[in-house]
Amino acid sequence: MFSRAFAVPLLAARHRPAGQIGLPSAGANDLLLALILVVTAVMMFVFWGIVFWILFRITRFLWGLIAERVRYDQRELE
Repeated sequence: MFSRAFAVPLLAARHRPAGQIGLPSAGANDLLLALILVVTAVMMFVFWGIVFWILFRITRFLWGLIAERVRYDQRELE
């Protein structure tokens, strides 16, 4: 059906010295992967923060134009 390699969890596949209890210590590749994931997540949040800030400013500007137009129209009616 499928290879047995896919059924073995990653942590169980690592070799540990006899008597060691718990998770194996993180190697350089694991730390590098963790750093890449953290940096990617931070960059994603910064990017979307900038995008939503720009959209907020555009929306605020347009609402200002609408409010100014409403005030202008009300002055005309008086």
